[in-house]
Amino acid sequence: MNILLASTAAYHDNFTGANKINRQIVEQLAAQGHQCAVFALKKPLNALPAAHAATNAASITQELRQINGVEVLTADIDHAGQLSALRDIVETQIRRVDPDWILVSSEDWGQFLLEAAVRTAPGKVVYLAHTPIALPFGPDSIMPSPLGKQLMRQTAAVIALSRFLADYIEQWGGIKTHTVYPPVYGAGPFPLHPDAAKRYVTMVNPCTVKGIQIFLELARHMPLVEFAAVLTWGTTPADKQDLEALPNITLMDPVEDIDIILACTKVLLMPSLWNEGFGLIIVEALLRGIPVVSSNAGGIPEAKLGTRFVLPVNPITEYGLDQDLTLARKVPDQDLPPWIDAVQSLLTDHDLYRHEAQASRTAAEAFVAGLGIEHYEQVFNELAQQRDANPNVPSSATTPTQRIQHLSDDRRALLQLLRKEKRQQQQDDGIQPQAREDGCAPLALAQQRLWVVEQLL
Repeated sequence: MNILLASTAAYHDNFTGANKINRQIVEQLAAQGHQCAVFALKKPLNALPAAHAATNAASITQELRQINGVEVLTADIDHAGQLSALRDIVETQIRRVDPDWILVSSEDWGQFLLEAAVRTAPGKVVYLAHTPIALPFGPDSIMPSPLGKQLMRQTAAVIALSRFLADYIEQWGGIKTHTVYPPVYGAGPFPLHPDAAKRYVTMVNPCTVKGIQIFLELARHMPLVEFAAVLTWGTTPADKQDLEALPNITLMDPVEDIDIILACTKVLLMPSLWNEGFGLIIVEALLRGIPVVSSNAGGIPEAKLGTRFVLPVNPITEYGLDQDLTLARKVPDQDLPPWIDAVQSLLTDHDLYRHEAQASRTAAEAFVAGLGIEHYEQVFNELAQQRDANPNVPSSATTPTQRIQHLSDDRRALLQLLRKEKRQQQQDDGIQPQAREDGCAPLALAQQRLWVVEQLL
């Protein structure tokens, strides 16, 4: 098969779970002999400034190289005004590669890439859903979009990384969804690190939505216990300052080799307050016999694989942009004593710790033994059989006029909706805002909202 992955994330030096999944999918498919290509960004979106005018694709530097058997095209955008131009680059890439399947990752804020893929190669798009907040619908969506929801419905299939997320998509989007647990943990055997090296109660990515307040309060209430905080994409300067204020918290940078962090971890803490899609780090810890104390938010209980210490939280249920275009989160108060009891019991009751460590490792090894890239291949093969049985879906090699003639009624309705939105956007763009002193026009409100969300997630 010929596979193209489209993502607005950076392909390398990106420590998000979604990016790890995307990379593993295409690299494992390539190792199986499939021809795989990727469109990605060279720099993460949250490193970009916002105050620039929109530009076209010609102004974006592109680089093509081979990485682990995958052809990777990276676009080096300099500011948020270039985001919309990614559609043109993706469409060109689709026509050049002519893939059998286009995988679009859900971290596609504003559905720029999904729109380009559905428009250029109808019937060939598979949507990889990683987290509820990135979806264009449902109570956890940060950027609800009726058009984005309609675009998802036009895909050949949606693949979710957990049953929780698949149920969420079917409930709020009305879209039948495949569940495939991503095979991202390696082949094993997985190390059992020496007890003497396990010093820390560790939290990865401490930030508001991940439950940093629970982590900080635990450290305050347990001053003789050593804690470790691994700073990744969500940790703000204010978060870092709060962490640095406590002498029993050690700050760590993220690393590609997770065993560098887990080797010194006695208990992993995951007190997330929002609905996680799954929680890869949980399984990674369990595989190494490290007990995990987690919240019950979203797909986290599913990732805990039936092990103990899943604690209730009062989740974040409301998101929005305030007048200053700041992502406002209403964070409920939490019941801390159960967290203190759980952590203290694991640190002081050695028999309990050994039992939980063994149960964790056993459950995780059984889970990982059932994973494999062949489950994705099975979905693609089933879709190909369905397409062969219904050859009316047009090829991306046909002309736009021919594709329109073969569109079903619902696809024609989507096309009309896209055209209406484009005309409205063109009308909006025709209103020239007052230029700044450097000659650049400010972003439109929709562009500002998109940039703000990327900055703060």
